[in-house]
Amino acid sequence: YPGMLWAHEDSGNPAGLHLIAQDGTVVRSVFLEGTLNRDWEDIAMANNEIYLADIGDNAAAYSNYTIYQFFEPGPGADTLAVTNAITFTYPDGPHDAEAILVDSATKDIFIITKSGPFSRVYKLSYPYGANAVASFEGTLPFAGVVSAALSADGKEILVKTYTSIYYYQRSPGQSIAKALEGNYKNLKHTLEPQGEAICFALDGAGYYTLSEKAFASFVFLNFYSRQ
Repeated sequence: YPGMLWAHEDSGNPAGLHLIAQDGTVVRSVFLEGTLNRDWEDIAMANNEIYLADIGDNAAAYSNYTIYQFFEPGPGADTLAVTNAITFTYPDGPHDAEAILVDSATKDIFIITKSGPFSRVYKLSYPYGANAVASFEGTLPFAGVVSAALSADGKEILVKTYTSIYYYQRSPGQSIAKALEGNYKNLKHTLEPQGEAICFALDGAGYYTLSEKAFASFVFLNFYSRQ
């Protein structure tokens, strides 16, 4: 869907996706049969597959977490049966997380936690297997991560908190976890009410942000051209 974006809502909302135009118009909604919106927090795409992360856990109370994996809904579809649910745990107990990155080359999934003094990076190695255990890969020098994005060519990473956007570059063949150990720069953006979403434009021309604001009559879809 050239020029379109997939978005989802948080817990308490229907289990579905929304196809959004660049002007913020909702073009179509797709119900995801076989899923549960316990606390959906991030979405990624790799190899024409969508990864939808049910990884939120504000009270650190859940025993496991789920990432739904499915092919992009076809034109005109209003319902999609999702059959692949990747269930996993952390090696050191529950975490509240709101960001994932998926490596198109390896299919490894990287989860970045939100809470704690510093955000932590975990990896689900492909093939994931039943009841997978994520491996701890490292710690970021900041906390409060609410979303992350990988460029279409895999060479750039964005990591978002409520107040900052961190930009990383990734070398050929470098793992995502290793890239996140490198230097970063801060990107300018307009602060949003509970801004919890970020993604690159498919053509690499810039990036989008979107806020989650319960009971608001509208929110803005913001685009920032490459600087």
